Amino acid sequence: MLADGLRWSVEVKPRDAAVSPDDLPYRPSLVAALAWGWECLTDAVASAALTDPATPIPVPWSGARGIVADLEPVLLRLAALHAGQAVAVRFTRAGCTVHRHDDDGVRLLAEGPDLRDLRLT
Repeated sequence: MLADGLRWSVEVKPRDAAVSPDDLPYRPSLVAALAWGWECLTDAVASAALTDPATPIPVPWSGARGIVADLEPVLLRLAALHAGQAVAVRFTRAGCTVHRHDDDGVRLLAEGPDLRDLRLT
């Protein structure tokens, strides 16, 4: 949550991409952020694709997951815990990580297999 209200961003990035201090949310709603992420999906996948045919394709660490329940309430609770700060949640097949943007950069807050199971402080 920022001083001017709640902002959202949804991006597809390579698994090993760092969370940057410049990765700040800017869309006014989760629906708008998801729509923008969907619009950019083709370019994001193309830029993340391997270009060297000799490089092996990474194997997922876990199998496919079932339908995920609505995470918006969990994300809103997380935002309320960190009012006035930008928080980034990264989802991968291996699980998720939660990062907070501070004046000193980006700090890892929690990591685990599922956002609902993390102890968020």
